Amino acid sequence: MQQSQEKRDILMELTPQILIVVLPLIFLGGFVDSVAGGGGLITLPAYLMAGIPAHFAAGTNKVVNGCGALTATFKYFRSGKILLRPAIAAAVGALIG
Repeated sequence: MQQSQEKRDILMELTPQILIVVLPLIFLGGFVDSVAGGGGLITLPAYLMAGIPAHFAAGTNKVVNGCGALTATFKYFRSGKILLRPAIAAAVGALIG
């Protein structure tokens, strides 16, 4: 009985009104994240506003922003906007600490 109650607590209802407000915020957060970073400051509150539990919102935010950052990096690299030598030096320095 306890387990079925927990499952019902996790389920949320995403109404069209919530989606109309939340989806543009998530799109905006993805755009900001791909250009300058920090889009999670927009998307995480949007997920919470939609009624997603905090632990799911944080995990979803990490996965989505990671995929967005990877896609943006790939596109910037293909368009020639990333200088490879300084990027590798920065990556090595970041990994060293």
